Amino acid sequence: MAAQFHFSHSSIVKGAGIFAGLPYCCATAHTTNTCMNYPGNVNLNALISKANELSQTDKIDTASNIAGHRVYIWQGSRDTTVRPGSGPNVQNVYTNFGANVRTQFTYAAEHGFVSSDTSVAY
Repeated sequence: MAAQFHFSHSSIVKGAGIFAGLPYCCATAHTTNTCMNYPGNVNLNALISKANELSQTDKIDTASNIAGHRVYIWQGSRDTTVRPGSGPNVQNVYTNFGANVRTQFTYAAEHGFVSSDTSVAY
């Protein structure tokens, strides 16, 4: 959701933190199942083209706004809900638009939100 909101409102949102997310417009260009379970089958060029098209037709804010925005992407290496290859897909789309991207893909974690509180287990 963070990437979807960031791209759509990039004139007022200046960055994003994405945890186990999908690239912008992925479920529009592909089925949600493909985006979540088969990230290697996602056509990143189609997603980039779709973002540019939506931007050029004023359906979202100008995609060039993404350039320089800080984006943090976290994906657990054992995620069975949104497969680990999704994180690099998000990274590649953001990098294409010139975002300042930092990532963390090495934690052996399932799907969820990162916390330093070790007493909480879901």
